[in-house]
Amino acid sequence: MFGMDHCNSTKVPMAEGRMLIVNMNEQKVDATTYRKMVGKLIYLVNTKLDLGFSVSIMHQFLAEPQQLHLNAMKQILKYLKAIVDYGILYRRGHNVNFEAFVDSDWASDLESIRSTSGYFFKI
Repeated sequence: MFGMDHCNSTKVPMAEGRMLIVNMNEQKVDATTYRKMVGKLIYLVNTKLDLGFSVSIMHQFLAEPQQLHLNAMKQILKYLKAIVDYGILYRRGHNVNFEAFVDSDWASDLESIRSTSGYFFKI
């Protein structure tokens, strides 16, 4: 898919500390292809919850994606290749413990000074 069929896999969906902003003075890329990639990943987040944060970051650049945004998107696709066989099996009749965690980072978006928040549910 998207010419990434024979790519190497990676262990993380997004490099730690990578700061992406709207105008990075990079070469613009085909917005239609970028939007298709994001759309497919949004659908996939329903079954691969660990992609939620990374995909939400990529979603912010739909209007004018640039080369660094596309490179970050390709990192997510490489991560998908590594986790394609991962899954969760729930068994009937077992006790289930449920935990929820929330974190936020106030004004971390350098462009709009908006906060970013995330959540994690553990079963």
